[in-house]
Amino acid sequence: MQKIRQSIVDEARSWLGIPFKHQGRTIDGVDCVGLVIVVAHALGLSDFETHQYSRHPSPTMMGRILDAEMVRIKISEALPGDVYWMRFFKDPQHLAIISDKGIIHSFSNVKKVTEHRIDKRWKNRIMGAYRFKGLN
Repeated sequence: MQKIRQSIVDEARSWLGIPFKHQGRTIDGVDCVGLVIVVAHALGLSDFETHQYSRHPSPTMMGRILDAEMVRIKISEALPGDVYWMRFFKDPQHLAIISDKGIIHSFSNVKKVTEHRIDKRWKNRIMGAYRFKGLN
């Protein structure tokens, strides 16, 4: 795995166990968007920040922000260090960083940042994939 991709995964893993907190950006708590943001900030991949979303983000607004701040890629081309855009119901509104083991994300159902494999249920939630700008 490319060094920067491994750095993304390693940084995301350093947040494992941090409590879920809506709009959080610190070790006291982080949400799924916040995890992607803090990893990007830590590695100098982006300085983007937003708190302009509710507990259930607007898929339209989220899609516009993702398209502006990241590079949309085919799901089949996604690699560790890239980001999945996922849904729990009809529309996508959740982000997860892809790892060599599956995904790393802040998940409100387990109340913390977690890493797990992608089984059929999780695979069916993937609606899109994104790459940090400047990452090959």
